[in-house]
Amino acid sequence: TPPGAGAREGTAHGQLRGWFELMSQLLALADDAQRIIFELLCDALRPDIALNLSACCHELRDVSKPTRATLRRRRAAARRLCARVNTSFAAMGETTQLLWYGQGLTVAHLTTLGMLLSTSALPRLEVLNLSINRFGPEGMTVFKELSHGSLPRLLTLDLTGNALGSAGAAALATVLGRGALPKLEVLMLGRNDIGDQGLCALAPPLRRMQALRELYLFNNQIEKIEGLEGQA
Repeated sequence: TPPGAGAREGTAHGQLRGWFELMSQLLALADDAQRIIFELLCDALRPDIALNLSACCHELRDVSKPTRATLRRRRAAARRLCARVNTSFAAMGETTQLLWYGQGLTVAHLTTLGMLLSTSALPRLEVLNLSINRFGPEGMTVFKELSHGSLPRLLTLDLTGNALGSAGAAALATVLGRGALPKLEVLMLGRNDIGDQGLCALAPPLRRMQALRELYLFNNQIEKIEGLEGQA
């Protein structure tokens, strides 16, 4: 018997027992609870866990059918986004920086990115640069599904030169008001045609962001900066 073979066999048996126990617990749950678990595992960049789990038995395969259909759609959309920015699923999932300035991103691309952000497919992301894409206020769909605590590692967000206007600023304010981006230190919103109305919408959530150190609002349509003088 090769050295260590017994230990490896014991480890394998232990893992197998753990897997069967997990399966038993999962199958004991109600169908709705099983669907929720599959939805939480629906990662467009890493689909193997959900797909392998659904293949274990007919019951799980039937329960997970809608989730697998959603996963296929998300995977196809993520593939189109990767092609646009010339990257891979693996590289995107592991990166700490998305430097996608001047890529000509459309609202469809940003909707896909928003899906990835809201499903925690980019857990290591620290820098998100979407500057000079000119996607307008409609592009703020990228943040629409973010909630309290979303993107907990993000430190820098650059939205310079995207024609957001006050409507886009208000949309961003709504997201920040929900407590998303809790560790954000640098927010760049220059050259976006943001007026006083947009700044008024942004001011309350920005004041509550304790980590925020730098706020860039150059070349906008703002006449008064009230309450943000220490940041802007």
